Amino acid sequence: MLLHVTVGLQVESNKVIIYKANVTIVNNTAFMSLTIHYINDQFNYVTVNAMCVPFPGSHTARHVADKINEILKEIKFPISRVVCCVMDNEATANAAGDLLECPWHGCIDHLIELITGEAYTNNDGATTRARALVGHYKSSSSATALLQEQQRVLNPSVVPKCVIQDVATRWWSTYAMVERLLYLKDAIMVLHVTKRVPCSVSEDDWSILEQLEKILRPFMQLQKFFEGQEYVTISIIPAVIKYIRKTLTGLIEEMSQPNHATLTATNRLSILNVVQKMSNKFIERWGSGFDGTVFIEHETRGPRNIRKGIPLLVFLASALDPRFKILYGVPPEDKRKVWEALIKETHSHFLAISPLENEVITPNTEPINKRPRIVHDILNDLLEDETEQEVPTDDGGNSLLDRIRDEVHRYKALPSLPYQDDDQKPTDPLAWWKEKQVRLHDNISSYLM
Repeated sequence: MLLHVTVGLQVESNKVIIYKANVTIVNNTAFMSLTIHYINDQFNYVTVNAMCVPFPGSHTARHVADKINEILKEIKFPISRVVCCVMDNEATANAAGDLLECPWHGCIDHLIELITGEAYTNNDGATTRARALVGHYKSSSSATALLQEQQRVLNPSVVPKCVIQDVATRWWSTYAMVERLLYLKDAIMVLHVTKRVPCSVSEDDWSILEQLEKILRPFMQLQKFFEGQEYVTISIIPAVIKYIRKTLTGLIEEMSQPNHATLTATNRLSILNVVQKMSNKFIERWGSGFDGTVFIEHETRGPRNIRKGIPLLVFLASALDPRFKILYGVPPEDKRKVWEALIKETHSHFLAISPLENEVITPNTEPINKRPRIVHDILNDLLEDETEQEVPTDDGGNSLLDRIRDEVHRYKALPSLPYQDDDQKPTDPLAWWKEKQVRLHDNISSYLM
């Protein structure tokens, strides 16, 4: 059965981003869903579930690309109006992106999961014994009952919790397993000491798990932030990449010190092994981060022809977000390239611009004020590395390109929009643009939409 969420879809924007979530399995039947995101002419962020259809057969790159084109044709939406298609980052999706007639980006959440996935595949003694302990409680109802009973004895006012099993296909599940084990440690050790439920996790293992939880926690917080559907996330990606790079580099330096404050030499090397694997995976996907390479990294490919680096559209989105236009985490030489690219892309947009379609959708744009604090912490962490950007003077020309360049220069000269207001609530970059577009930035605001 074909499920149409929206058919004959039209949107009040000349450009959209589509997100393809593939593949969902229900009763042994595969489905492909397609979601459309865009900014309307009122500067509201809109999400529309376009279609969910059965997806039988082999899921080759050609089959995936053809299915996306088929869905777009069914809803009467030309692929020429798609700014980019977002999928996960496995090899088939990468290959399907090469076959589409629109830009393709890998999901940032999935890319973060690929990095933390190194912790899941880590087979050192501590992680292996932790999984075995969780498996024992999961498979024994009597052990689970004793664990809950012991929690009630230790803390009668708190509802008892169960262990969590980490699963390769579940995001940040290794963090969830480790964090829950540490929470349950007192109850688990009481059961072990009283010989009611054995525990093979040693004190050294607990020390390693404590470090692993600290390492994985910011990645989990970032993934939860990027799971948000009703607020802008793309523009902070360059800052996040810099933050992860800085975090991993700092951890490697810390764990390379022979005289660690709290870890034995063996435990330190165990943690260093995990962090080094995560760093290698990160560099494989995002490059070295050296000045002059960050902006062009997306033009290269990694092992198995995977996409690398920060996509051009992500740089442009960050530059156009008044909260992040300082371009946190982007080296100075690459910042200049970002602004030149924005001027070039805006100019190309006006040369090819076409009339907008009639409005037929009423967007749901209720403000979302609860967002993870991780973004605020990242910006504070990176701010000390940033310097004021140069603002070239206007050369006085009156061509379209001159006017766009002048708008970009005036936009850069404005103070950045704080990420939070005085009441600690997240600010809205789209509301900022709605206010500024006519008086200051009519050309680049049009490109934004």
